[in-house]
Amino acid sequence: FAYACHALRRPLLSLLARDIAYSGICAEMERRGLIDSIVLTGSNYMRQELWVRAFPQPKVHMVWYSQSAKPFSYVADGIESDTPHLRWIRIGTLWLWTHALADYAKRLIPEAEIKVVGPILWYLPELKCPPKDRLCIAIFDVPALTDGIALSVGLFPNYFHAANLRAFVDDIVALKAELEARFCLPVSFILKTKRQYHPTNDRLYFDYLEHLGMTGTISLAHHETNMYALVSGSHLVMVYPFSSPAYVANYLKVPSIYYDPTGSIIRCDFGDPPSMIQFANTREELRDLSIGALQLTTRQQTSSA
Repeated sequence: FAYACHALRRPLLSLLARDIAYSGICAEMERRGLIDSIVLTGSNYMRQELWVRAFPQPKVHMVWYSQSAKPFSYVADGIESDTPHLRWIRIGTLWLWTHALADYAKRLIPEAEIKVVGPILWYLPELKCPPKDRLCIAIFDVPALTDGIALSVGLFPNYFHAANLRAFVDDIVALKAELEARFCLPVSFILKTKRQYHPTNDRLYFDYLEHLGMTGTISLAHHETNMYALVSGSHLVMVYPFSSPAYVANYLKVPSIYYDPTGSIIRCDFGDPPSMIQFANTREELRDLSIGALQLTTRQQTSSA
């Protein structure tokens, strides 16, 4: 009642309606000892409800199911920046994939205790062995965004433009003939989209992937396919910068390549050494690194037979 009266006098207080509603409920539950922990995910890193800050920090945990934590730096200017929201997050424990990311996060959230636990996914590991009669290359993309959507969230230039994603896929599948000739084995490509189509995505890119699937150029995995299974069953993993599947590959000791088809960004990933993650920003580098990685995996496969 008191809040309603104050809100009538000061309408801006209505912005706090949700926080005030939760605050009363949570404060009473905390008083009764009914709350052991509050667990937030990486989806909350751009905002934090005020009622969360009222709890003792050791009870508040944040779990990052993604390692894409830092904005791109471009070759043209070399400017580095941090995601500004992270400086204002207040948590007790932060759960991360790698020590390299922990070092970065500690600078932005110095009061948090950090736990490094390896990949954090929505399913348990399901491991497979790569085939011996062919070379399997797994491709992981990110959603393509229209320029309007990218600009609305502060992404400019739009590195996630459909043209860039198409070039990423095209340059990879263009390796097929040369790899088959060099290794005397058929090469297959399987692509897992990061998410299913959403109206904020560029429809033309998804249509293009469907075309490649229909022509047999690539196989399309469901977006909810177990990443452990897909990665462990592949000889090489190709990832659009700097998405998290490369870290899953590194965890499973499968070589991976971040490929920048534009040649415009500076490498910035958080793999722990010794890392099997590599970075290419030209077609020639992509070819050479792919050959080197496949030589390694086929040699290991032969020695373990």
